[in-house]
Amino acid sequence: MQLMVSVEYINCPSERFMAHQFRISVQPLEAGEQVGTALQFDVSNHDDILSVVEKARTRAPVPSEQIAAFTVGLKLFTEVMLAHRETPLFAPLFPHVAAFMKRLKAMPQNGDEG
Repeated sequence: MQLMVSVEYINCPSERFMAHQFRISVQPLEAGEQVGTALQFDVSNHDDILSVVEKARTRAPVPSEQIAAFTVGLKLFTEVMLAHRETPLFAPLFPHVAAFMKRLKAMPQNGDEG
């Protein structure tokens, strides 16, 4: 069984609300057709996830067919982790994820030297 994940931009941030709003949908697929029940939820993120996916395509940290899943999953996870970074579950993980994000952001874009 495959899963189809979609990210829908609900609205852009304003001065009052500094977060981007998204609707995430996860649908099980068999032979390209939806089966079963879909999961749908709304999330806020301090970044425009769709723009981040496009930026990730220029760095290619994973194979191109995995860029969207990698980036969306990472952005969803890190937003929750940031909100709970001082809790016993996330506190030990936070410095490692911060170091990972620093390395990821330092990767050269396709065509750049280095």
